[in-house]
Amino acid sequence: EAEHGREKAREQLATNMGIVLAAVLAVATGYWLVLPSFEALLVPEAFRGPFAAVTTILLPGLVCFALVQAAVTPVFQLKQQTWPVVLAALAGLLTNAGLSWGLGGSAGIEAYAGVQAISYAVAFSLAAALALRTMPVVPRLRDFLAVATATLAMALAVWPIRSWGPGWATLLLSMAAGGAAFLLAILAFNLGGCRAILRRRPRG
Repeated sequence: EAEHGREKAREQLATNMGIVLAAVLAVATGYWLVLPSFEALLVPEAFRGPFAAVTTILLPGLVCFALVQAAVTPVFQLKQQTWPVVLAALAGLLTNAGLSWGLGGSAGIEAYAGVQAISYAVAFSLAAALALRTMPVVPRLRDFLAVATATLAMALAVWPIRSWGPGWATLLLSMAAGGAAFLLAILAFNLGGCRAILRRRPRG
């Protein structure tokens, strides 16, 4: 906005949403795909089992939380407004309180993880609706298709390796194959003009 004006800033925000969505889904999907090896190698034995179950339930909520912070909140920052973010946070808190109260004292940790994920989803849905309602420029459908295709490519690349069983070889090869598949798909769709960014030479 400072260098190119508000209209250019709005266009960049719309582009950024696709880039942020790609980054968040790459991390979330990649984490879930390597979770068996991650848990077996890096999680203390006493927490194995419940750790994978709880983080799997929480994962969609954490995606929503990250999207609010990095994709939606900048829209309100550009408009110099804080009330939509506060309203979304209150909606999430009220959802969390209501669902937690309804669970009672006998619910397990997985149920509370589900409550947390739902609360984040409610906050994200409200914040995203308020942001998109006021944005004159919205993200392109092509960007969403690019992210969906890249995520599917990552899953298809890693899924056969996942059946090898937990271990360092499985973990490292999954990261390499999944990351390569995701990046190639993003480059093919040229999400956010990434090909031009990679070709750009630094000044000096």
